[in-house]
Amino acid sequence: MGFLEAFVYAGVAVQVFGLVLFLIWLQDRPGPLKKGILGPLPRNGTLPASLPDRYPGVTIIKPCHSLSDNEEVLFHDYFKQDYPGPVQLVFVVSFEDAPIVPLIRQLLAQYPQVDAQLLVSKTRRAYFPKTDALYDAHFAAKHEVVIWSDSDSIVQANYLTEMVGALQEPGAAMVTTPAMDDGSNNVWSALKTLANNADCATLVMYYTIFNRRKCTGFGLSIGFWKSDVDSIPGFWPQLFRYIGDDIGAPHQFYLHGKKVAYKHIRVPSHFANKSLRTVVMQKVRWLAPQVAAVGNRWVFFFTGFFAYPVIGATTYLLLSGFDANGIQVFGAAVGTRIFAAATTELLYLRRFRMTPRYFWTVPLWDLMQVGFFFVSLFSKHLSFGKKKYLIVDRWFLQDEAAVHAKETAPMGTASGKSA
Repeated sequence: MGFLEAFVYAGVAVQVFGLVLFLIWLQDRPGPLKKGILGPLPRNGTLPASLPDRYPGVTIIKPCHSLSDNEEVLFHDYFKQDYPGPVQLVFVVSFEDAPIVPLIRQLLAQYPQVDAQLLVSKTRRAYFPKTDALYDAHFAAKHEVVIWSDSDSIVQANYLTEMVGALQEPGAAMVTTPAMDDGSNNVWSALKTLANNADCATLVMYYTIFNRRKCTGFGLSIGFWKSDVDSIPGFWPQLFRYIGDDIGAPHQFYLHGKKVAYKHIRVPSHFANKSLRTVVMQKVRWLAPQVAAVGNRWVFFFTGFFAYPVIGATTYLLLSGFDANGIQVFGAAVGTRIFAAATTELLYLRRFRMTPRYFWTVPLWDLMQVGFFFVSLFSKHLSFGKKKYLIVDRWFLQDEAAVHAKETAPMGTASGKSA
């Protein structure tokens, strides 16, 4: 067996063992909901001498803007939660004329018995409007538990019960769950969805199971005790600078010794009707948080070729002239990745519709990773909102144009250094 063949089979073994970890993680369900635990418990689980006879209140903050992810269906489930404690829903938009506003007003009228409101964010301090929206909504939150929920999140009726149950476990300060996708109905959506689900069921599991000090999260669903955020000095000014809210908030918790837990709570994101450009741009946008989680862009670059055995298997197949052994190696790599996608759909999403139809997109997306690896290696910028931002110190953004203007301004001007 040559080096390249052994390299591919080692990558296959990583995928297979990741699936074993995935089966273990599926058993990591939240604990039962309890009355009286209205704040974070110490790691030893010591309870106060007396407990209030109520469940903690929950504020769900949903930053939203457009109607592109089936929100007209998904939002209803937030009004129908079976949680026995008080619940507040805050839909927050950055502009009064956001396309989603009419839907929100319709839902508020349809469910008058629910404590829900529409909030227009006025703050303009963060690089991302979403972070400004989270900031304004945080100060409108009434309850002990706060949950950030993306507009494309798909939830069950027991979503809040499970989130709060997880936060009531000893030492838990923040709860999130790997970002798996559902609902793909065209080739371009499936291109990302199936391979991403395979990644969550394999590669992400190593970080989930073995890393006891997690410093990143997943933006589709993040829950925490409000008192923990309020106790962190400078939490919001720092969050304004991060490459993403789902990176910044967990990282701030990590820096202040607060535990971030990845629990099995079924909250996939709706991902359908996407174009190839949208899928590729989203992946490019995700590269910075992925590199931040790994910690080094060179490590991310080289381990990527190992973590995705389809890349090495395709190279081996070409070099072997499509002989029987090359086909066998290629089949093992591709089959393992497709099996991972199928396992995720069956055991996590609890259906089996996407994989039979779009299984062939998994190796195609894996081969596209080569281009993304090179982007991650050489690009030190993020572009969005018609601006270009420099990634600094692994975690943060800096407005490059503003910095350049300040550096080139004449001495003594408002934007330059004073004499």
